[in-house]
Amino acid sequence: MRISTFLALLALLAQVSAKAQNQTQPLITKVIYSQGDPRIATRIISGVAQRAYWGSNHPFEIGSGERTDELEVKFDYPFTTVPALRLTVKDLEMPKSSEVNFKLTPKSVSKNGYVVHITVWGATQIYMIGVSWLAAGK
Repeated sequence: MRISTFLALLALLAQVSAKAQNQTQPLITKVIYSQGDPRIATRIISGVAQRAYWGSNHPFEIGSGERTDELEVKFDYPFTTVPALRLTVKDLEMPKSSEVNFKLTPKSVSKNGYVVHITVWGATQIYMIGVSWLAAGK
């Protein structure tokens, strides 16, 4: 990947992140580029998935021990192959006194989307979590 393409993708991720407002469905920006032959073009899309737990009595807000949740992400247009996927934490709101024990795992990655599996443990309390993602494939 060329550096200019990578920098353009980072700029798009920043724009998408700035627009997200407590979304359970992702905001998606599409970037399509080809390195010569259009039959081998790689499609790269990015987005943000967020979930708020504050005031919901969800186990992430009030529980202890190991707890899990899932965020389903569907691509607007399916890939023709299963894409490579990268997840990062965009936002994390929690009380000051909370432990910070969590793990994000992509599950069921397919041509149509994937599921973010969120695991927390110990005395960790989460009020909101936001996940930025980038998918690249054909």
